[in-house]
Amino acid sequence: MCKAATINVSRIGTPTLDVAEMKAKIRSSKLHVLTFATHEQGYFKTLQESCSRLNIELTVLGMGKKWEGFITKLVKVKEYIKSCNDNDIVLFVDGFDTFFVQPANVIVERYIVNYDNLFVCTSESTYSTSFFLLRIIENMHLIFHNSIFKNNDSTEWDSTRIREKYKDFTYFYKNLNLLNSGGWISNVFLAKKILQYIPSFIENDQIFLTNLYLDCNYLMKVQEDSLTHGEKNAFHNCVPQGNAKYYNRIILDNHNIIFHLFRSKENVALMSYQDCVQFFPFRPLLSLYYLNKQDEEEGEKKKKNSQASQKEGKKKKIDQASQRGGKNKQNGQASQTEGKNKKNSVLSSIVEFFKRKKSEGREITKKGTDTHQRTEPHPLDRGNTLKGTPLGMHHTNANPATWTKQKTILDEVYMDDGQRKIGQIEKTFNYSIIDTHTQTSPCVLHMHCLRNVDKMIRTMGLKNIYSAKWYSNIWYLFYSLKGTLNFNYFSLLFSTVIASVALLLIQVKYLLEFIKYMDSSFGMNCIGEDRYVNKTIFLLNDVGYSLFISFIFAILFWAFYIFNKAM
Repeated sequence: MCKAATINVSRIGTPTLDVAEMKAKIRSSKLHVLTFATHEQGYFKTLQESCSRLNIELTVLGMGKKWEGFITKLVKVKEYIKSCNDNDIVLFVDGFDTFFVQPANVIVERYIVNYDNLFVCTSESTYSTSFFLLRIIENMHLIFHNSIFKNNDSTEWDSTRIREKYKDFTYFYKNLNLLNSGGWISNVFLAKKILQYIPSFIENDQIFLTNLYLDCNYLMKVQEDSLTHGEKNAFHNCVPQGNAKYYNRIILDNHNIIFHLFRSKENVALMSYQDCVQFFPFRPLLSLYYLNKQDEEEGEKKKKNSQASQKEGKKKKIDQASQRGGKNKQNGQASQTEGKNKKNSVLSSIVEFFKRKKSEGREITKKGTDTHQRTEPHPLDRGNTLKGTPLGMHHTNANPATWTKQKTILDEVYMDDGQRKIGQIEKTFNYSIIDTHTQTSPCVLHMHCLRNVDKMIRTMGLKNIYSAKWYSNIWYLFYSLKGTLNFNYFSLLFSTVIASVALLLIQVKYLLEFIKYMDSSFGMNCIGEDRYVNKTIFLLNDVGYSLFISFIFAILFWAFYIFNKAM
């Protein structure tokens, strides 16, 4: 049974924070930035340009070598970090679909502050819409995803064991819970432990990391069943039992503070550096950084006690005044005068009370008006978003989290001689990037499946855009997926294609019959010579039953697959 990963916050302490120690660790940590590419393709030159502009030393592994599958990336990284210091930090990104938007020092700060001694991978979303029909499509995507990468069907992405890994964090986005191996960061010691045993029959890095993330005992289970894979020497000199505690330290960058997986233009917004810092400041992810509510409660108690003491003092003064009034009542004329004065004082106090309330209301209204006039519009509503990005997307997509408004013990911790707060972004390109879902500013942009972001790159001020030869997409879809696709995936894909084509042809048949009926009934003559329509309808009628049966069988296969997974 995997134990929950613990966060290394010994430097924090509950009441105090050793800022000097944290800064010293950040400044002394060396970041190794690695990528893997056998040739130049896609956004490889953009990656190189972004690293050059940000003074990041990029090490390219595998250039000029033959492509042997995705697992080669981890094998080459494993060889590289053998000579690295265990206290260094290693960051790996894919070579064809990533580029940097923040320098190395910001990445190191965010890793040490939030993820110290953890192996952090890019998070991938499971769904991106609230519409029921589109949610079905996105759930189908999840099934396709699991059929490729997930070997352990008994472990779910949101199981208790997985959620336990994030118990020290302020918030967890449930729809950013898939692992993507296109970008990850770790200290070198932990990376050595996690990459120590890589079975020879695993040909995909995402399959390897995904199953270790879901089950830290994955390699032990595979070792027991290694004979079924026909690989007797797959675990030669392998003792994965001792590394289970390290495998359980694999987590996701759930808030996208380091990696952002780009899937559509609605996922990000470009805005000025000043707006990013003002409206989307960096917030630490660990709960221990946030001030304890006990301090606030003690402050409220002190305030209530002071108010109570003030009321008690007023009451004493009133009692003393009433005692003096009782002595004056001994004189009849004086008592009548005193009674009149009391009535006048009561009336005057009531009048003064309402005057005071009225004046306070005017001041509040005036302040509210002034504040409304001084309030700046939100940067996402001022035309800084990309074309196609709905205004105010950050309000509807981001889950409300009250912790972002709470004070932390890092609020006044500055780097760079007091010019920039710890973890805050630097001004790099023409515009900074904001994740519209998590409302954070990431450091690395990962274009999922080589999505085109040329317009964004030009707007930011980078020159190198997507480059590919005519056969690049074919290479990416087929040869680069060696060891990824399996029987389950092709079965699901085949049944989906059959169901879609069958349903489309059935709809075409009824549509042609409806058009023919309208044309003959109302004399529209929009078809003209209808022999081709008749032939098409005849053909569709001939295969109609076959299409219907194929559609039913495809749906039954999906139902059987899902039911079998749920068992």
